Amino acid sequence: MPANLGYLYEDDENHSPGRANAKGIIVDTAENILAIDPDKQVGAARPTNTAGGLVAGVTYVPIYNSSFTRTGWQPIFGAHLHDSSADEAGGALFDIQFANISRIMPMLRWLAPIPEDFVVTKVGTGGLTRGSSGDLPLVCATSAANNDLTTARGIGIRYEWGSMLTLQFKANASHNSGLLARMGIGTDRIEDSQDTARIQMGIEGCDGHGTNWVILNANGNTASLTTTPTTSPVLEANKTGYALSHIPAIEVRLYEDNVSTGVSTTNVASSGSSDANRLFIWGIKVTSGAVIKSIELRHAIVVGNPSSNQLKELYAP
Repeated sequence: MPANLGYLYEDDENHSPGRANAKGIIVDTAENILAIDPDKQVGAARPTNTAGGLVAGVTYVPIYNSSFTRTGWQPIFGAHLHDSSADEAGGALFDIQFANISRIMPMLRWLAPIPEDFVVTKVGTGGLTRGSSGDLPLVCATSAANNDLTTARGIGIRYEWGSMLTLQFKANASHNSGLLARMGIGTDRIEDSQDTARIQMGIEGCDGHGTNWVILNANGNTASLTTTPTTSPVLEANKTGYALSHIPAIEVRLYEDNVSTGVSTTNVASSGSSDANRLFIWGIKVTSGAVIKSIELRHAIVVGNPSSNQLKELYAP
């Protein structure tokens, strides 16, 4: 039989204590919910604003003592640790990961990247090398001549642009002028003419953009490549944590050290698959100044929804 949930109290509606009972569901301001006599029983409450420890839009059930006096409110979906299979823990974290193994796959092999992780192309005598000091970053460097360049291309599997997709990396560039630098998923190599239709997301720095990174994104349509300014400087004195997040058809956003610094809402992809041979592109070119320019990389992680059967496929350069 369907349960009788009793009265539904809307915001600002007067509800008398006599009508409140264990079946009542109250939708009201947090202040009004907290003011209900603790000896009056209610079934659940959903505040319309945040106040007094109650959060707007969260459903709460009352906590009663042995005398049926309400002593507090417990959120139905309260914080939990996923540290066991019990309902109150939200299920074991491993069980959640295992159940979604065909849908979410982080590329953890770039947590401590080595030159052999990438296919390298270059003009000049630069290349990809391991740093010799500090935290031993992977260094993508040019040689000291104009038009010299180095591109590193990470390969892997295809991801769905119709699902949320993130690229996280820690890096810093050596200069903010006289260069062309690019990092992202599906972007062109430094030596290639840009494909203005290929689905992609990334960041790019060059003299034409000023001294800050811009967001690059395209949705697969002709001439859909879009550049959006950010407040993230190309030149940072210290290694910096970046994250690019893709929400299908809504936005591509750049974060710097967990702070949003720019967002594109134009020509954001909503379908299609990423290029397995362009899973992570990063590179740099000398456009003026004739000095060595470089990008240092500490780690890179891609998290997304693999395309169909991608876990069964192996890609080569």
